[in-house]
Amino acid sequence: MKKNLFIIPLLTLFLASCGGGGTPSQDTSSEDPSSPEESSKTSETSSQTSQSSSTKKEENLPAIDYVKLYAPKEYNYIYIWDGNNHPLGEWPGKTMSSFDSDWNTYDMKSLSSFKVIFHDNKGNQTGDLSLDGNGHYFCIDDVLSKRTTLPTVEEQEYDLPDNKDAYRNFYQLLVYSFADSNGDGIGDFKGIANKLDYLVDLGIESIWLSPINKCVSYHAYDVTDYYEVNPEYIVNNYGLENLVTDAHAKGIQIILDLVLNHTSNQHKWYSEHPSWYSGDNVFGDSMPDLNFDKQEVREEIKNVGRYWLDKGVDGFRLDAAMWIYSTKTNINQHKKNYTWWNEWCGAMREKKSDVYIVAEVLNKNHNLAYDYAQGGFNSTFDFEAMKHVYNAVKDPTYDYVGKTLTDMAKAYKYNPNYCLARPLSNHDVGRFTSSHNSMEDADAYYLTTVEDLRLANSLNILTPGNTFLYYGDELGLQGKCPTGWDDMNYRTPMPFSSGRTDSTKYFHNFKGNGATTSTTLSGKTIEQDQADSNSIYTACSKLLNLKIKHPTLKNGTMKALTTTLPSGLKGYSINGSENIAIVYNPTSNGISYTFTGNNLYASNGNTTNSFTIPSKGVVVYSY
Repeated sequence: MKKNLFIIPLLTLFLASCGGGGTPSQDTSSEDPSSPEESSKTSETSSQTSQSSSTKKEENLPAIDYVKLYAPKEYNYIYIWDGNNHPLGEWPGKTMSSFDSDWNTYDMKSLSSFKVIFHDNKGNQTGDLSLDGNGHYFCIDDVLSKRTTLPTVEEQEYDLPDNKDAYRNFYQLLVYSFADSNGDGIGDFKGIANKLDYLVDLGIESIWLSPINKCVSYHAYDVTDYYEVNPEYIVNNYGLENLVTDAHAKGIQIILDLVLNHTSNQHKWYSEHPSWYSGDNVFGDSMPDLNFDKQEVREEIKNVGRYWLDKGVDGFRLDAAMWIYSTKTNINQHKKNYTWWNEWCGAMREKKSDVYIVAEVLNKNHNLAYDYAQGGFNSTFDFEAMKHVYNAVKDPTYDYVGKTLTDMAKAYKYNPNYCLARPLSNHDVGRFTSSHNSMEDADAYYLTTVEDLRLANSLNILTPGNTFLYYGDELGLQGKCPTGWDDMNYRTPMPFSSGRTDSTKYFHNFKGNGATTSTTLSGKTIEQDQADSNSIYTACSKLLNLKIKHPTLKNGTMKALTTTLPSGLKGYSINGSENIAIVYNPTSNGISYTFTGNNLYASNGNTTNSFTIPSKGVVVYSY
């Protein structure tokens, strides 16, 4: 694996603490000050003896002009006195704004010395931690340290994956919604195995399984046991390991959805190891956040990943990767997350060198997903893909290639071999086929005609990176649900020929009937769509298989076309071991086009080099 060195500027120098509560807020900045761990790596321990004071004076260091404080979480109050025992103030650790406004007015340069005391709300406190007036000081978990110079950069070296074998066509499915092998209304592992040939024909190379662990809710993002699977998914003793074996025999890999930020409050750890929890609870009190400052937690979570790799799985989708450390108590959230995830990903690669790891970084500031290219993952989800594909389909003037390249470059600056994962739909943001509301972290994009959706899927597949197809997207699966149960709208059963389009049982932990129905945009059956040359399914299947046959479409370099296209047509090239052009027609009229090269695909089935590209049509050729 290639070593990558990152130099990250310290944007601000300020007093800070990890303690206290307050209202959580999302950090929409993609840049952070350095973490206390990094500061301590480069600092010297400050002695409080007279001999140390003499040594410092001999160094002729500047007077105090910067103090950076990180309080351990069990301390709720911080006090500072000057060298004459005059209090400079106290901070109750509730809001950063009150801390800044109270203390930033003090001129630290005028002090010859000062003392720091941490105090909790039970009458406990540290001893006096005294400093003389020379240097720049940090207090990290009650240990005062000193730097001889004020830092302007911090260097962090991460061992990032080269991604040469990370490119595949992925299919996200919810186990309970996909295929039911025994007629109980709940999907299961055997049901998935029965549909492996369907996925092979579609052009799928890897399956992302929704969380399979024991849980409280149907969606399983509230885990009660990381080492056990939901027993409802096992039919006639056919379990996950059987599915992995059968999928591998078909050339399909399996990745698991791991929910590592939080557990259910019914997990045994919550009562047996309360210190393993941070108290942040970003996703609510029923799903408490784990405390990743605890070494025991870090090691146990590594063991979770190793356990499933031993079961034969090929990788992981990491839920809520940006929330391992939250902004609720960590001003340096993202830097701490990068450090942890590199540690965890490194441990997984020691276990399985070619493990594939894709992270969810879903935030209203979508640039964070690109910043997390330094997190040690193979991929993060490129949620901007939805916007760019939608606009490319709806606006004939939209610069799809330019916008896409601009975003890709944001990740490539951290790792030039990064592999972005491109979904159009998923279980959180909604179907690309159905009208739905925007959520806090993602705008809603949806198309309502077969022609538009066929072009959208075509463009997304024909963009470098890993295509993630949400189950049923190849059919234009919609799904309707009772008012207010929006997540069910995106998670309805796959309408295979068994007729399983209604389900109540996998919503059994929710009040109400929980009935959902599944319909497709075309209104046709799966078999009818497979036989229709103009269907969304046919376009997806042909292009996914084309991507397997021509790896340049996966890992090549996207560029603007150098040739002039007829008015109304748009296009770009992907260059690698081959040179491949993609030309599409976003207008409402057919446009004639002649090209020189080998026709690899045309949405209207034409195999010549000169024809009319229909409205919302695509042609792919090598040159």
